[in-house]
Amino acid sequence: MTHTAPRKTRRLREPGLLATESRKQFLSLRKEFHDEIKPCCATERLYCDWVASLTWEIRRLPRIRDELINAAMFGALTNLLAQVLPADELGFSLKRDTRAEDLARRWFTNDKGKKEVAALLARLGLDEGAVEAEAYRLRAKEIEGLDLMITSKAKGREDALRFIGKLRKNLGDRLRQSSAEKLEENQPPTLVTRMAKDGK
Repeated sequence: MTHTAPRKTRRLREPGLLATESRKQFLSLRKEFHDEIKPCCATERLYCDWVASLTWEIRRLPRIRDELINAAMFGALTNLLAQVLPADELGFSLKRDTRAEDLARRWFTNDKGKKEVAALLARLGLDEGAVEAEAYRLRAKEIEGLDLMITSKAKGREDALRFIGKLRKNLGDRLRQSSAEKLEENQPPTLVTRMAKDGK
């Protein structure tokens, strides 16, 4: 008869963290929730962990949304510059697009490029705010999806907290009911009176 080596007890797996996220910070956040909520049973611990995970995701999603916009800045600036650069000076649109991309790269890398781009955008009354707005437009669909996810996660967290409160209330109600039943079932203790020494 063959015997298999006993499996090591697995530690509860952490929720999926991104490669850029700190496990230590997540565990610290989760500990804060445990210290505050003080779960008293397995179910409460489960929901407490869920609250911590949802809070972590709610913090993560706005950061991802911001990075989506930042990543779209190059394309946004290129689009705007392609509109500003006159086609007749460059001969045809392909050359204009190449020039727009080159200017956009220089805007990100050196001060001289920033000044040149700023001057070009100023021709149309635009500034860096217009670049941000264009980046937002380019990622509008993804941003809308992230906003919906944030709303959904926030609702899930509120539901989890509400459930913990309901669970505790139900437990309190059951304990009070059980205590009342015990009092009704048991007769009060009988007092034993001592006879006085004179026989009265």
